[in-house]
Amino acid sequence: MASAFRPKCCNFDHDAGPAQWLYAAYNSGGDRDTAGLNYKGEPCPVWQDLPPDVRAKWQAAADAAFKVFGLGMSPFRGGLAAQGMQVPKALR
Repeated sequence: MASAFRPKCCNFDHDAGPAQWLYAAYNSGGDRDTAGLNYKGEPCPVWQDLPPDVRAKWQAAADAAFKVFGLGMSPFRGGLAAQGMQVPKALR
């Protein structure tokens, strides 16, 4: 049964960094029935409620993704908007 609402963990602030965008995209992906749920079927927390270690892991993944695509890690330090870059269309 598909949910009629978008779980809060699937949203992000437009001025947030890419780690938060990736977290929201991850939670939004897959089957609509499981959006916003972890592997146990429990709700995923919003970004602000993640433990610092988990946020650091998402940041490391975001840093690695940008490094692989040749953008270096500097866009993450001030947010992409501060670098003149846009939020990926798929995450808007």
